[in-house]
Amino acid sequence: MKTKAIIGASVAVILIAVWGIIRIKNNNIESAPALESVPMDAFMIVRSDNLLSVVDNLLNDNMIWENLSTVPQIEELSQELVLFDSLANEYSDFSSVLETRQVVVSAHMLTKAKIGMLLSTSLKNSGERRSLDEQIRELLGKNYKIQERNYDGAEIHDIRKGNDARFNLSYTVHKGIFLIAKSAILVEKAIRQLNLHTSLMNNSDFVHSVSIAGQNVKGNLFLNLSEVSQFLSFLAPYGEIKLEGVKNMGGWMVLDLSTMHSKDWLLTGFTQASDTMSHVLGLFKNQEPIKPSAVKYLPKQTAFFQYLGISDIYQFRRDYNRVLRKFDEFDLYKHYINTVKEKYNFNPELDFEVNLEEEVMVSYSSVNYKIESENQYFIAKIRNRGSMIDFLNSLAKRTESIDSSSNKKHSSEYSLNEVNKITIWKFPLTDYTYKMYRYILPDINTGYATVIENYLIMGKSPEALKAFANAYFSNMTFETNPEFKNFIETLSSRSNLLIYNDVENSADYWKKYFSNDLTRVLNQNRNMFNKFQAIALQISKTNDLLFTNIFLKLNPKGSLKPNVVWAAASESEILLKPAIVINHQNKEREVFVQDKANKVYLIDKNGRTLWSKKLSEPIKSEIYQVDVFKNGKFQLAFSTENYLHIIDRLGNYVENFPVKFQAPATNGMAIFDYDKKRDYRILVAAKNKQVYAYDIKGSIIKGWEFNLTQNLVYGKIQHFVDAGKDYIVFSDELKTYILDRRGKIRLNPKSDFPRSANNIFYLDKATKSHPSRLLSTSISGTVMFLYLNDGKVTKLETQRFSPKHHFIFTDVNGDGIEEFVYADENRLKVIQQNLEQLYEVKLKAPLATAPNLYNFGNGNLQLGITDNENSEIFLLNGKDGSVVNGFPQEGSTEFSITKFTTNQSKFSLIVGNKNNFLYNYLLK
Repeated sequence: MKTKAIIGASVAVILIAVWGIIRIKNNNIESAPALESVPMDAFMIVRSDNLLSVVDNLLNDNMIWENLSTVPQIEELSQELVLFDSLANEYSDFSSVLETRQVVVSAHMLTKAKIGMLLSTSLKNSGERRSLDEQIRELLGKNYKIQERNYDGAEIHDIRKGNDARFNLSYTVHKGIFLIAKSAILVEKAIRQLNLHTSLMNNSDFVHSVSIAGQNVKGNLFLNLSEVSQFLSFLAPYGEIKLEGVKNMGGWMVLDLSTMHSKDWLLTGFTQASDTMSHVLGLFKNQEPIKPSAVKYLPKQTAFFQYLGISDIYQFRRDYNRVLRKFDEFDLYKHYINTVKEKYNFNPELDFEVNLEEEVMVSYSSVNYKIESENQYFIAKIRNRGSMIDFLNSLAKRTESIDSSSNKKHSSEYSLNEVNKITIWKFPLTDYTYKMYRYILPDINTGYATVIENYLIMGKSPEALKAFANAYFSNMTFETNPEFKNFIETLSSRSNLLIYNDVENSADYWKKYFSNDLTRVLNQNRNMFNKFQAIALQISKTNDLLFTNIFLKLNPKGSLKPNVVWAAASESEILLKPAIVINHQNKEREVFVQDKANKVYLIDKNGRTLWSKKLSEPIKSEIYQVDVFKNGKFQLAFSTENYLHIIDRLGNYVENFPVKFQAPATNGMAIFDYDKKRDYRILVAAKNKQVYAYDIKGSIIKGWEFNLTQNLVYGKIQHFVDAGKDYIVFSDELKTYILDRRGKIRLNPKSDFPRSANNIFYLDKATKSHPSRLLSTSISGTVMFLYLNDGKVTKLETQRFSPKHHFIFTDVNGDGIEEFVYADENRLKVIQQNLEQLYEVKLKAPLATAPNLYNFGNGNLQLGITDNENSEIFLLNGKDGSVVNGFPQEGSTEFSITKFTTNQSKFSLIVGNKNNFLYNYLLK
């Protein structure tokens, strides 16, 4: 779509118009109001008494316009507005006219693929008229040609620019009104209309809209709903838009242009709809607005919803049937009702809809940034929960008997956990919304139904309803979405019609309805559209008027926060960093966690808890996957203070487990598979200062020769291989131990140092400048090197840190060289090996855990940190420490990042929070 074909010449038109009338020389003349010249097929009209103020508002620090102007076609218009503003500042007469003269700009569909704009303004005196040609010729110069012709008593001036066929303007002055447009057809239409003395000012609906339009405002926007369907068919020629319904939606909508602020545009006004039911919006004339409580039940990732507030469902149906009669569809509707009654022995209107009240809506959720039919829902408030459940049970039995060819039951139970359960019924009317609400709600598949509290939820499949229930019971709803709450508070608290669209999370869905040209514009400017949070249309009955809001809000930070795909409930707060494990049956990833009630959970890719199991103690170790029976099937291995645990993927203990330790453990166990033959060795330190070695059956290994440590060992036992040799490494408060596989001392460090309690060793392989060495930090943060060739210990002073600091040695910025990364109190520092500080990040609270490095490919390295005190998690760009768009996000544990399946395009971030949930955020 060439946007300039819609609006590109509008500013040039205004320039020529105003320039031609700025000199007032002679007596006043009688002029018709400019609105009388507007052809009656206009779908949009802008009227302004102070055009300069409107332009000023757009150009001066208006972030919405600034972002829209990144689209090339709109940027061209913006540049014309800058010129327009400059001329106003340079010429005081020009500015004076702009601030005092009413200008009307109207938009019309010339053909199915072309839009025209007409500008009109009334002249104040004959001098303006006589000097018009002179002024326009002076402005255009010699490069333009003006030809005159007579049309129906008016002299039309057609302007051409040399041989450039793209530049085409026509203007005239007729009955005291100056008219100019790129299309001569529009000018001719306006002339004919003025001669016939028929205009929009003879239309009672339009006159009423003018009478209720805001006064003393920067401008008014009039939308002709009966004509706007042509514009929609131009934008979306492939879309399934119910144009007949749109065409008959209402009369005129008039909005105030005064509240177009920098980061949000709130257009307020009224919509005209006839009481005779000739307009669909007239359905709300007999309804009182309702507070949209149903919205709080929607999944947090909802991208679109259309809500109806209906105070009297019986009156609404009577009025809706009149609408159907207007469209000659009432007989078809009654045939549908009778067919359903004959087949299923119930009347959708009298036996089902009568149990609905006040709130009816359709919503689309965004999962993996896609809106599929599985993510579309019909939601309605019900009068009596018990009666609805009885009806659905009875209907399920009837449909089972009718559908005797299938052995499937028409109702089933679904349990999120022991407490939260729903019943899912098969609903035979998959086209319910289309048949019952086609002119007022989107059409979705309603093949299944469930009841949650006092609301009926319908969707395409049981899986769709399970996803809805998971979001609700996991508290992942719009009610917990602060961005939405902030957005919706701007609107009126009660609505008859409320349409909400999250721009970013539905862009891929809506663009499939647009023309190829418009889709190309959307694709090319996706980053710009991602900066818009949402747009909403609200209509509420106020006395005899339909009060209207259109609200567009910018998210200036750019991309919105990560999408919450699911939230899995736990008995208490999640304790551990979520462990990502492999399902050996389908190779998909699953999540293993423990909460503070010592309960462990295995959760699948959809957030469903496969099983849970109560342990007697908290887990102290990492979670390992082992193949105990060497048959390709994995088990989970971990340790608590007193036990070694190995559990299969069904949640059952492997035979002989759990195994009680010889003495309480002081650290988490470590598992090593030295030769990759699944001959596992398990090492764990104990309070008696022993380090025990177990085999995968839980038996003490004979021949393990290590004796005692000098002090207790709390840190991780590690295994390194260098130059063909094994090094088993651990330390107590002061001494470092380096063993071989049998527990013999392989290397004695030449000196001891008090190693920091929170940190592990890293292997720094041999280079030309140094032999292989282990490195960690002392309690003050000094980097300590322990050389594997001779046991020598050296140190490198970086900066001073507290004994509780966290340290990792890794390549953070992707330059191929490892950096020293410290997290101490509320600061994160990255220091290069030459001791130059790469960057520092200051946080609100002390960090309780070490940073984690995540590699997203193509050199995209990011650091993950958790602010447990404020329940916030961060991803930081590895190169400079800047916070990744969309963060911080809610979370209180360390987090894991994975792809659950090989065909998942985006990464999932898994984290626990303090509200007893495990979140799956989809990263962008």
